[in-house]
Amino acid sequence: MNSQSISNKNDLRLDIAAPSSWQYSPGDTIIGNVVRQSPLVSPEATVKIWLTGIMRVRILRDLGTGTNDRWGEKDAYVDKWTLINPTEQVIFNGPLHHPENTEEPVAWSFSASIPSKPKACITQGHLPQATFLPFDKDHEAFHVLPGSLRTTCDGYSSKSEALVEYRLHAVLNYERGGSRRVEYATVPITLRHAPGTIDQKRSSNGGLSSPTKVQNHRLIPGMEDTELSFRQKTRKLFGSSKAPQFWFEIVMKSPPVVQFDNPAPLPIILSMETLKGEGRTSSSIEEIPQRIQINYVKIRIQSWTTVIASGNLTSRAHTDRQSFDVDFHSEDLFKSLESPLVIYSSGKANEPIDIGNMFQLVLRRDGLYTNGKRCSWTLTPTLFPDLLTFAIKHTHQVEYRINLTVAGETLEVKVFAPLKIIEAA
Repeated sequence: MNSQSISNKNDLRLDIAAPSSWQYSPGDTIIGNVVRQSPLVSPEATVKIWLTGIMRVRILRDLGTGTNDRWGEKDAYVDKWTLINPTEQVIFNGPLHHPENTEEPVAWSFSASIPSKPKACITQGHLPQATFLPFDKDHEAFHVLPGSLRTTCDGYSSKSEALVEYRLHAVLNYERGGSRRVEYATVPITLRHAPGTIDQKRSSNGGLSSPTKVQNHRLIPGMEDTELSFRQKTRKLFGSSKAPQFWFEIVMKSPPVVQFDNPAPLPIILSMETLKGEGRTSSSIEEIPQRIQINYVKIRIQSWTTVIASGNLTSRAHTDRQSFDVDFHSEDLFKSLESPLVIYSSGKANEPIDIGNMFQLVLRRDGLYTNGKRCSWTLTPTLFPDLLTFAIKHTHQVEYRINLTVAGETLEVKVFAPLKIIEAA
């Protein structure tokens, strides 16, 4: 049972007949009990429940810029959208007799239905210019409740918060000693995002790293393990044409759409391309396969949240865009390999490496999993699916940091690719 303590320091609580991590869908029914442990005798008591759903955004912006005397002053812009019209449901009304020395608590069972869509007048009181979506009744946002979401992001001169929250409330109103008394309880309800669909072919994005150069004499066959002389090091330092140079790009192909809890391993494929032509790889080594050792691949997801709110005294809209990174510590996986991963610039050994299949990588809300276990037990922020609604836009991109060694030099290249995350099936 999922229970939540009450807000006014008594023992009224809500017990939900579901695990605390349970996610509901629009149209589902919540069942459980309103429970009170302490003894209470009253000639008249009423127990009510109701469900609320809100979307709230908040932008906090510094007014001081260092060129004025308003340092420390802030402006706040807040918009609140009511997603569900609260409708009270009476689950008990009458005399209440719960005497002293009673071991069992008094409990009132209930069932509460989650609406299948937002309230009809969801845009009432809001300005069309202060939203991301048109006020078109045929738009999906008028017919689908957004999933639960909570982000707080700090920037250099601003801070923004985005919240989509659903809560079940209970109130016990009773008469005692000639006066009316009230006790409250509340519990959060997590609503799933609208389920998405994913192409079974799992088409891949192709992200290129910036052109990368390695220049030294170890690129020449037979000199791979040679200690460079002072002259050779000097040629490398000053970029002399007498020191051969090898230009290449790392390509990371990964799915543009990823679904939470999809059991199929993520196809994250690493390959490399030699860059030839004038000013690129030296002609003397163009056809020579260069050995690239992949030390590790660090995978991070960048989550971007953009919020919009109306002005306090004007119709002007204010927006703020912030991000946070989720680091999966995937580099730790490479420590378990018996031998390092190696790819060559040409020839038969220039075969792509499927990192996702190698480690059986699957994405879940609480992190990246390998063979059914989290890549790292380091706490990471919760991931949410992509979301676009009236006041909140939540998107993602994936970053790969590839640490590699070429001709005795270790370097890191970065590859970025757009990413859309959708709810589990």
